[in-house]
Amino acid sequence: MRKLRRYLFTWQVHRRFPGWRLDWVGVNKATLTRPDGEQYLMVVPPWSWQRLVTWLVPAVIWLWGVWMVCVGALMLWRG
Repeated sequence: MRKLRRYLFTWQVHRRFPGWRLDWVGVNKATLTRPDGEQYLMVVPPWSWQRLVTWLVPAVIWLWGVWMVCVGALMLWRG
C-alpha cells in the first residue's frame, strides 16, 4: 500500500508542479526542489484504515440497496 500511496502522491505533485523534482527522504517525507534550486520539505499524511471505512460503509449500503431494488423489479416483472 505504501508504494501505491507514493505513486499517487508523486503523480499529484508532478501534475500540480510541472518541472519540479520530488525526492523521497523518509517514509512519509519528501523534498520538492524548484527549478531555481529552492527546496521544500513535505510531510505526507499517513494512510489510515478510517479513510477506507468511511468510503466502504456507504458503498456497501448503496450496493445492498441496489440489489434490493433489482430483486423488487424482478419480482414485479415475473409477477
